Amino acid sequence: DPKIVGVPKIHIPAFDNIPFLNKTFNNWSFMEVFGIVLVFILYHILYRTVWGLRLRSVGRFPMAAETAGINVTKMKYEVMIISGIIGGLAGAHLSLGYTQMFTENMTNGRGFMGVAAMYFGGMNPVIAWIGCLLFGFTDTVGNRLQGYGWPSQFVLMLPYIITILVVSISLWRHTASEKKLKSSVIPAKKVKKGGIV
Repeated sequence: DPKIVGVPKIHIPAFDNIPFLNKTFNNWSFMEVFGIVLVFILYHILYRTVWGLRLRSVGRFPMAAETAGINVTKMKYEVMIISGIIGGLAGAHLSLGYTQMFTENMTNGRGFMGVAAMYFGGMNPVIAWIGCLLFGFTDTVGNRLQGYGWPSQFVLMLPYIITILVVSISLWRHTASEKKLKSSVIPAKKVKKGGIV
């Protein structure tokens, strides 16, 4: 629909005569640039501010955070509102910055990939962003393979195969770190007054 106004594109005239830079960096949606900047803003907030420290403590040990005087319920609502706003911006980009149209099921399972990227990144937005880049790369490769005559069924399942692999790796990393943490804890029966037996 020509009446639909899309998200503004960023065009750098200096790149017009340089084919690689023109194709790679020109005509990006404003939302794409904002999304990349937002990754590093979130990283700074999580790891360089008091609020971020409190948020991570609520995520890891809510009971301990509450004991320390942090309002866990309030912080959970704050984060839900912020994540809802970011999710809404992502949806706006998909319909106005990426395609400038709306069709039913246009997300095509991207929400599940976003959840997988979250598990892959853990509490690190930069690593989660790398996971998103991996899923995007897989989606693009799938479209190219379909152009070369690969079966559409294989192309459609390729991103989900990568999603399963990423989630499996994330669970393995989490399990390994939990085992390492448990092995470093000294059993209570081996601890006596004055030192370790």
